[in-house]
Amino acid sequence: MKLTIKMRKRINLIIVMIFLILINNCHLTHAKKKKIKTDNEEGSNVNEAVKKKRDAKSKARKKFLDKNGIVFDSYGRVLRWGKVVKNYDCKQNKKIKGWYCTVTDSEVRKYLTKEEERRAKMIKLDKQTELDAQYGSNSKDAKRERRLRKENRKRCVVYKDWLTEYKKDDATDKKQFFQHLSREFVDYQNLRRIQPGSRGVRKSKKIFRNIAREIHSDKLPEGCRGGEMKEMMSTILGKCEKIKDCISQPHTCEEGEL
Repeated sequence: MKLTIKMRKRINLIIVMIFLILINNCHLTHAKKKKIKTDNEEGSNVNEAVKKKRDAKSKARKKFLDKNGIVFDSYGRVLRWGKVVKNYDCKQNKKIKGWYCTVTDSEVRKYLTKEEERRAKMIKLDKQTELDAQYGSNSKDAKRERRLRKENRKRCVVYKDWLTEYKKDDATDKKQFFQHLSREFVDYQNLRRIQPGSRGVRKSKKIFRNIAREIHSDKLPEGCRGGEMKEMMSTILGKCEKIKDCISQPHTCEEGEL
C-alpha cells in the first residue's frame, strides 16, 4: 500500500508535534527540579537565619541572667529574687555575620524553679557540713568547695552592685540607696514590711539575726571584704537595727521610718 503525499505530510506533522511535546516536557521537568532546588536552598538559608537569631537571644538571656539571676545567702535562703526576660532587641551584625541581641525588658520572678529548689537544698547541706566542721568533723568535699566558691562569687556580684549604688548616694541618710536596697535585698524588704506588735517584734528579731549573720564584716565572702564594702554593710546593719527597734518601740520612730 502506497502512501499518498497528503498522508505523508500528516504523518510528518504528527511526528514533529510529538517531538515538540517531548522537548517541552523535558524543559518543564528541568525547570521544576531547579525550582525545588532553589526553594530548598532558600528554606535552608531561612532556617539558618532563624537559628542564628535564636542562638543570639539565648546568649543574651544567659548574659542577663548571670547578672540578674536569683541569688541565695549562705544558708540557702533567697538573698535576691531573679528576673525573667520579657523582650529582646536584636540587630544584624556585619562583623560577626549574624545577630546581636540585648535584653530590653524583664520582671522580677518571686518563685523558685525545681532546679533552684535543689540548689537551695545543696547550699543548706553545705552550710550544715561547714558548721559540723567547727565541732570536730574535718571531711573535705571537692564538689562542695566548688559550689561554695561559685555561690560566694554570685553573692559578691550582688554586694558590689549595692556598693555602686551606695557610693552614688551622697545624702547623709542614704535614702535613695535604701530605696534601691528594698528592691534588691529580700530580707531588708521583709523587715520594712513588718508592723509593730508582739508578733512583729518576734519576726523582726529573727530577720535581723538572718541579716546580721550574712552581711556582718566577719561573714562576708573573701572576694568582697574591702574597707568600703565593710563600711556599707555596717551602715545597712545600723539601719536594720533601727527599724527593728522602731517595731518594738513605735513611739521612738521618726515619721516614715517603717
